[in-house]
Amino acid sequence: MTSSRTAEQEQVRAYLLAQTRDAAWLGLWPRVLQTRLELLEALRGVTAEQARFSTGDGAWSILEVASHLLEYSTSVRATIEALAQGRQPAAAPVLSVLTPPSDDARLTAVRDDLIRDAIALSALVASLPDDISLDVTVEHDWFGPLHAKAWFLFQRVHDMDHLRQVTSLKAAEGYPG
Repeated sequence: MTSSRTAEQEQVRAYLLAQTRDAAWLGLWPRVLQTRLELLEALRGVTAEQARFSTGDGAWSILEVASHLLEYSTSVRATIEALAQGRQPAAAPVLSVLTPPSDDARLTAVRDDLIRDAIALSALVASLPDDISLDVTVEHDWFGPLHAKAWFLFQRVHDMDHLRQVTSLKAAEGYPG
């Protein structure tokens, strides 16, 4: 449904497809990993009070952002693996999903899990052949059908978006010092 996507969404989709068309997994990996490392650094040292701070109006806290990233990234990894093997994943990633963190959830534990997830994603793409079919796709909520390598690079875009969100929360009025 190209007509229902905005010009910005079409631009991101075109970027993801163009950047991955002839790319090797290992060529894409530094960009994806660098953004994840920047995100992890932004989460380092955030206190429990800071992690639960929200600006209101339905805005997510840093803990909610990190929890969403972990949940979504795990789903993206499963999607990449399935598509690279030429099959559809059991369930496609859904952007709007956020399982609220439990009251006793700690950002340090979620951050550690994000590190483990990045390691698992790195191990996965290091094991995949570069000559996968780009014809096997899964619909992304905003960007339309993406193949495995485009989903991999999308993880960078997704991490960047939420890194900006964490940075904004840290700069917001009322953020605990």
